[in-house]
Amino acid sequence: MFDWQTWVKRYWYLGVIGLLLVGIASGLFFMLRPAIPKTNNAAVFTSSSATTAATSTSTTPPASNTAGFVDVKGAVKKPGIYQVSANTRLFDVVRLAGGLATDADQQQINLAQQVSDQQVVFIPKVGEEVPPEYAAPATATPAVASETASTEGTGASGALVNLNTATAEELQQLTGIGQKKAELIIQFRTEQGGFQQPEDLKKVSGIGDKTFDSLKDSITV
Repeated sequence: MFDWQTWVKRYWYLGVIGLLLVGIASGLFFMLRPAIPKTNNAAVFTSSSATTAATSTSTTPPASNTAGFVDVKGAVKKPGIYQVSANTRLFDVVRLAGGLATDADQQQINLAQQVSDQQVVFIPKVGEEVPPEYAAPATATPAVASETASTEGTGASGALVNLNTATAEELQQLTGIGQKKAELIIQFRTEQGGFQQPEDLKKVSGIGDKTFDSLKDSITV
């Protein structure tokens, strides 16, 4: 017959070892089980902060680099009104308008010219004159262009501009004469030996009767 008392007395240490193992296992279980979050206050706080930040941002108008609008007319593929920024150049406006038409006269325009709000950009066709009200020196600001137009194309000193001796800068003070036309005038007088009379100015490409009439009282030879 199996004697339990004798077995327990002989192997009691096995029971102690078993209890220790159970205790260690229980401790490891409680240490390694996932922690349960107490509350979701952190998430609520974060959401609230994000909402506050979003509200603050939405009430602050975004910075804008918009200068205004220009009216594009003439020999472009898509004439119309286009929005421009403070640093927009004429070649940017032409690109917005679909590019130059096949019959556009690039000799009469300065694609590097900076445009401004409410400006009318007129691209002439080959053989067509730029209307005086649309023409302005390529380097002039709107205020300078307006002042130049009001003085009826005379030089800064009010003296007549000599077509045979004037520099490109002096020629650009005349109504309807921009950088390109000034270069053409100088090229014409160089090739032809000078202007014999003021009316010879109409022989320069891009200068017709209207342009000549607007500046004939401001020029001499």
